[in-house]
Amino acid sequence: MNFRFQIGKATEASCELLQRAGGQLNIMKLVKLLYLLDRLSIDRRNIPVVGGDYLSMRNGPVTSEVLDLINSGRLFGDPDTRWDECVSDRRPSGRCAREAFWNGPATAVEARANRHGSDDV
Repeated sequence: MNFRFQIGKATEASCELLQRAGGQLNIMKLVKLLYLLDRLSIDRRNIPVVGGDYLSMRNGPVTSEVLDLINSGRLFGDPDTRWDECVSDRRPSGRCAREAFWNGPATAVEARANRHGSDDV
């Protein structure tokens, strides 16, 4: 199942998760938390927060576009630079605007962070 990827929501959710983790987070943990956030949102609201192409990888499922953002800072051919501006070296830069994030996804982020935030990956 694929949903349209929303870079703004991916950026904001990542900033929120990074801030809740004290400013730093293991890459694998961030990828997994974003995947779990989408899974929870689909279960609760029938739509994801981040969306994108979900892939089964050796270490479990991931969102392809999130991996691309982490590895290169932007998606190929996409002029949107919000990720690169807001998340630097897997740390929130403090410039993350809350324009696309509303209470539904934020609540889902909180639920996911509370449930899995202290788990080791």
